[in-house]
Amino acid sequence: MMLLPLLGPDAIAEISLDDDEENESEELNAASMVCLSAQCQATISELQHQLENRPAVADLEAVREQLRETREELLKEKHDNTVLIAETVRQKKLLGKYNRVSQFAVEEYEALHDTLNLERDLRTEAESFARAMMVEQKKLKRQSQILMQSASPGQALQEALSQVTRLTQELETQRLKHQSQMKQMEDRLRSCEAQRELTALRRKLELVEDEKREYSNKCSKAEVEVKDLRSTVEELQKKLQAATNPPPAPAPPPPPPPPPPPAPAPASNPLRKHSGVMRQQLPDHHPSDLHVCPPLQRAVVTDSKESRHQY
Repeated sequence: MMLLPLLGPDAIAEISLDDDEENESEELNAASMVCLSAQCQATISELQHQLENRPAVADLEAVREQLRETREELLKEKHDNTVLIAETVRQKKLLGKYNRVSQFAVEEYEALHDTLNLERDLRTEAESFARAMMVEQKKLKRQSQILMQSASPGQALQEALSQVTRLTQELETQRLKHQSQMKQMEDRLRSCEAQRELTALRRKLELVEDEKREYSNKCSKAEVEVKDLRSTVEELQKKLQAATNPPPAPAPPPPPPPPPPPAPAPASNPLRKHSGVMRQQLPDHHPSDLHVCPPLQRAVVTDSKESRHQY
């Protein structure tokens, strides 16, 4: 303290400025160390999180690949089942068509058989009628010969004329009867032919209706397949979009809070520091010597305050 009166105001201001610069540099170094440690901790936490998620990501990719393969197999099985079902339905329809055709063939055979029996009956009846007419003609011829031999020529001629008239009437009657029978037979044949034609038309109509139902079923089935394919395409598009745009990874945990800033160092008083130095250099000096020159002490204190105010 005895040297304080010898120190000028500039020296005291330089001492205080050096102390303040050292304190500020220490605070800046401490703050930079704190910031660097927080950033490192955040980076380390993020890297640890990525390392922890790496096996989970690999497992997720494996599960997705397995799911994709399973889905492809399922779609293939569905396609095969659809093809088999379609083939089975087609075979059933073809078998039903063959059954109907065979049934129609049986019915047509029965109709032709009935027509053949009818024609056979008509032929038999016509042959019987022809034989009867021939027998009757021969009989009348013999009778006329007998009458011609036993009677006189005039009487025989008269009887022959009467027999011719009677036979002509009988022949006309038989002809008309036979004509009516033939007409009836022809009507029956025509009705049979019309019935056959009607049956054939009905069969054609049934076949057309069957084809119409088959085409309607194919159209409905095609519409259902189109709907299924559309839904499958939409599902695959969604899955493709989900695969190309995976969900965002969970946010990393927030970094730990930075440590609290160090407590500010107490403002150093250069006078106290130098007074301590003076005490160490002058240990035998009495404290009352500090009041030897009060005006000088006040001037030093005033200069130190002004220097702090400038900083």
